[in-house]
Amino acid sequence: MVCNGKVMATQAGSVKPGVPVILHAKQLFTQSGWLCARRMDDKGHQSHTAPVYVFVNNKPIRASVEDAQYFVKWIDNIMTNITPGGLWSKYYTHDLDLVQNRYKQAREIYAKISMEAQNINIK
Repeated sequence: MVCNGKVMATQAGSVKPGVPVILHAKQLFTQSGWLCARRMDDKGHQSHTAPVYVFVNNKPIRASVEDAQYFVKWIDNIMTNITPGGLWSKYYTHDLDLVQNRYKQAREIYAKISMEAQNINIK
């Protein structure tokens, strides 16, 4: 079981047609978050469920400062590459201002999520 990106419980087992491998685990949520199940073998990830979102006191999920910062940096890289003279600028020959504004808006959202996650995780 994975909760907010961290492995919280594991269950060894062999996959056989029609025979489930069952993991019994409990997870306490003191703040909003998510959890999912995944199956791994010696080659890594093999399957992954969609997340189940848990909201505590109707608060948004702000589990990871690092994840939000990853997207801030990712958007910064895109902005550098689409700027005139950038590696990808040849693909943005029109409406560059519109595209850049969309990325700026997305960056603001992830910067805000990062700050909120930092404030929640400090408490």
